[in-house]
Amino acid sequence: MRTMRGLGVALVAGLLTTAFIAGPASADTPEAFVGNAAGRALGLNVLGTDLTFGVSSANVTAPINALAKGVGQLLPSVVASQQSTASTDNSTDSKPLLCGPISLPSQLSSIITLDTACSQTLAAVTGGLAHASSLGSVASLSLSANTILSQLPIQSTLAQVLTPLTHTNTPLDPVTTSLEQLVTSVLNTKTLDVSLGKSTSDVLTTATGVTSTATADGADVKILPTPAIVTSLGLPDLKPVAEIIVSSSKAVAAYDRGTGVATPSFDAALVTINLNPTLAGALGVPASLSIKPGVTQTILAGTPLESTITVANGSTSKDANGTVHAVADGVSLQLLKGINGGIALALAHSEANVVGAPAVVAPVQQAVVKAVTLPRTGGPSPWVPFAGAGLLGAAILVRRIRVARD
Repeated sequence: MRTMRGLGVALVAGLLTTAFIAGPASADTPEAFVGNAAGRALGLNVLGTDLTFGVSSANVTAPINALAKGVGQLLPSVVASQQSTASTDNSTDSKPLLCGPISLPSQLSSIITLDTACSQTLAAVTGGLAHASSLGSVASLSLSANTILSQLPIQSTLAQVLTPLTHTNTPLDPVTTSLEQLVTSVLNTKTLDVSLGKSTSDVLTTATGVTSTATADGADVKILPTPAIVTSLGLPDLKPVAEIIVSSSKAVAAYDRGTGVATPSFDAALVTINLNPTLAGALGVPASLSIKPGVTQTILAGTPLESTITVANGSTSKDANGTVHAVADGVSLQLLKGINGGIALALAHSEANVVGAPAVVAPVQQAVVKAVTLPRTGGPSPWVPFAGAGLLGAAILVRRIRVARD
């Protein structure tokens, strides 16, 4: 009986020599993506000194990492800097609005007044979806360059610019006002008044996509905003010599998690220039004009107040690795170029980028049955197709003998 059992085992083993061979194994590839956004509200250069305000940035990476940074002032020193991070599900790191006093070099503190700089950040992961958001801002800028103006031999040139404001049809008409009085007033009043905005950066993950968005608010720049004589004489408000209004900029990079396709877009800042109506009429130029992206415009040319406005266009691009970029380049203002080289302002710059690759799941592969071919010599034998049936019959026979013996 043992012999027959052994023979049965051997026959079954022979049947099982038909091997089940699986295809090559391959591991699953997890989803990968990175989204970034960054904005800057104001870059300022005065007397060769660089100042940077209202900076924000946000970053999200797969699977659930979020980082947000906000700085009220970055150069020449750091003010109101905050950072938030989150990397575990259902976690939140929120930093409320923080403001601090502006730090200026001593040579600038006497002529520049800046309100406090602020920042705010948020990083959160909810249901496996990461979100990072930040804000950086500085409220306003005032430049009292009248002390510099009064030391320069520019009275006669400035008088030529302001002569139309003493015309009999101006708000100064009710009072006998000489050109000399007006020039003296200008040399004793605020030279530049700038209302600023903020920059925001945001990267948001949803079940279907990742969106990086950066915005930078514009500014309202007034050159010689209100001569002091207007207030002292109780006259109606006199419009500034020139007002430059900068709209906000926006850059967006969106990634579709299903298709793996990323798309960039931007809204570039636009600029409107308003000249004092009386002054514009005397100069024979429009009182208001708009500057489109990609255009440079100079106003008050040949005077100490000469200012050049450059409106940069936005752009989109794609790297070899698939990263898409959107940039709204913002606006460059070269103001008061006749005063010791003037003041340079870089406003409303924003940029965003994103790249990713969907998850790749290796398909389940079916087992492949391969019949064992015994070594043989000579040509093909006609019985080979029946070998499997013969082995099966032998197995059945062994079972019957085993049952009879037992």
